[in-house]
Amino acid sequence: MRLGPVYLVPIFGPLLLLGWLQAVYDGICDGTLEAPPDVEWANHFARGLTLFKVLLLGMTLWMLPIIGAALIVSLAIGVTSNHGDDELVQVIFFASTVLLQVPLLVQLLISYGLAGEIGRRALNGDTFAFLRWRRSVSVVISHPLAYLLVLTGMMAAGMLVNVGIFACYFGFFLTLPLGAAVATHVLAQWHRYLQHHQAPAI
Repeated sequence: MRLGPVYLVPIFGPLLLLGWLQAVYDGICDGTLEAPPDVEWANHFARGLTLFKVLLLGMTLWMLPIIGAALIVSLAIGVTSNHGDDELVQVIFFASTVLLQVPLLVQLLISYGLAGEIGRRALNGDTFAFLRWRRSVSVVISHPLAYLLVLTGMMAAGMLVNVGIFACYFGFFLTLPLGAAVATHVLAQWHRYLQHHQAPAI
């Protein structure tokens, strides 16, 4: 696949891949895709840019609370240091490290658990897909076994990408778009499943 080497081109490559994956997803959801689509450079780049905006906004909003908390802690440590109280600085640093790592770990676990559902929403064009926690959880709880298969499929797709990396890196050019397409295929099938079963808050 030409997408593998092109992916290494800064900005253009990743956006082109995202747009191509969007085309894969739409084709499967519509039931019109029988084979991986050919690369349409301008069209797929534009579609990739649209999807990237959704992902960028989501990740920014997702990280704002952690960044804000880290800035507040840094400010508190700086003010305390200026007063020469080293013991208090150490206490604040230790306490803040623990307090920041706990929500960060929770966020990480949630993001892994809901990655498939959030990814589906992003591919459906939901600008605020990363903030649909209640809806996403509701959908997952309604169909836990089916969603477990989704996560398994995405994990298998990730392993497929890694196979190419271990193959002296050259296989990465083939397995990256292939693995990404497999993950996208899984998400599209998940969407079709939800439509068929009339899932709540789809």
